[in-house]
Amino acid sequence: IYLRVQKISLGKFVHKWVGGGATGPSSSHSVVKVLGRTCAMVYLLLTANISWIIGLDHISVATSNAVYQLQLVATVALSVWILKHPFRWFSLQTLGIATSMFGVALIVVPPLLVDDDDDENEKNNDEYDPSTSESRRPIFGIVMTLASSILWAFYQIAWDLLALMKQADNNNNDSSTTSSSTPATTRLEGLMDTLFTVAMMGLCNFLIGWPVVVWMHMTKLEIFEWPSSQQQWMLLMWNGWIEFAFDACCAIAIYATSPVLTAMTCPLVIPISFLWDQWWADEELQNSDDGLLGWLGAALVLVGVVLVEKKQDTTVKSVCNGAIFDDDTFDEDEDDFLF
Repeated sequence: IYLRVQKISLGKFVHKWVGGGATGPSSSHSVVKVLGRTCAMVYLLLTANISWIIGLDHISVATSNAVYQLQLVATVALSVWILKHPFRWFSLQTLGIATSMFGVALIVVPPLLVDDDDDENEKNNDEYDPSTSESRRPIFGIVMTLASSILWAFYQIAWDLLALMKQADNNNNDSSTTSSSTPATTRLEGLMDTLFTVAMMGLCNFLIGWPVVVWMHMTKLEIFEWPSSQQQWMLLMWNGWIEFAFDACCAIAIYATSPVLTAMTCPLVIPISFLWDQWWADEELQNSDDGLLGWLGAALVLVGVVLVEKKQDTTVKSVCNGAIFDDDTFDEDEDDFLF
């Protein structure tokens, strides 16, 4: 639809997606570089998902959620280290991140405490059989979940790295040409570029993801079994569509805001999934206090996001009032806000 409305050929769009404009060997080098990084992002996401699933076999869902939310800390650290984003201990950004972290704690800690009580009650039960839990290694599960959260942080940062690399190529290639694109057109092009990257990740996953399936089957890490019923096929299809929607929404969120803001809002899925679970099971809340703490935590997460956005708003306005228009003084998000 976008190509028809804009009257752009698919070849021209793909050429620009890889940072086109160059011809000859440099053009093929750009294609290999972009596709290589896209494939690396695919394996990064695949490894993160597999690590999370392995960890989930050894710890509870509540513990997994609590450990996984450390991805916010990892994302902030990686954005400062890799993307060179400024970070000050005493700023609205830091206050917003701290507020969100406190909100995340209110979301994940109550279920974690309930889970510990359930485990203790189970151990005190006369019918408790220690042999059934011999294969569960909590320390190993926590380590795998923590590794998954760090890989997810790298994945979010990789989106910005890919965008910056292609933006640099486009700037170099378009330096001799005059662009008449409006800000709205530029944002739409960026959105289509993001969605096309998601599509290319799906293609790369389809082409190079199979060796992982074969390796997991050969090592008996995960035995491959063909779906045996129509219900299983339907569940797989729905899971695939939901996963695609989640990855696409995350990519758009990273493009529209930043990896840090996306990491801050990801914990909001916990209270939402809690409501979904209650609706699906058609049961009332077992502990209303825990439910209220979860929603209070969700509200604090949103407050933290507003504070971080307010920090960016204030930074740009102060620079504009000071009549400083050097491009080097703006980061990527501030450029989008100004222009």
